[in-house]
Amino acid sequence: MDYRLESDIWCAVQRSMPRYAFVVLLSLAVQSYRRRPGYAELERIHVAVVGAEGVEALGEASKRAGLSGWKRGDTFVSIRAHLREHIYGALQQHLISSSLASGAVEDNRMVRDLGL
Repeated sequence: MDYRLESDIWCAVQRSMPRYAFVVLLSLAVQSYRRRPGYAELERIHVAVVGAEGVEALGEASKRAGLSGWKRGDTFVSIRAHLREHIYGALQQHLISSSLASGAVEDNRMVRDLGL
C-alpha cells in the first residue's frame, strides 16, 4: 500500500463532503468488511496520516463494529491490515465515482483491481 497516497485519499474525501457524510461513509465501509481467513497484522492509523476527524470517525465506526478498542482522545486507531486495505479501497471508490480522483488514485485503483 502506498501510504502517502493513502493520506492524500483520506484528506481528499474529507474535503469533498460534510463531516456527518464522511462518518457515514466510513461506517458503511467498516460494516461491509468481511474478515478473510488467516492472520493479518495489527496496524495503527495515526492522526498525522488521516487527520483528527479521520481518526475520530474511524475510531467510532470500528468501535461500534467491535473491531477496535479505540476511545475518544486517542491519537490513533488500531485495526487489522485487511480492514485498512478495505477502507482504502472504499475511499478510493468514492473519489472515483464522484469524479474527484487524481490520475494517481485512478492508476492505483486499476493496479489493485488487476492484482498487480
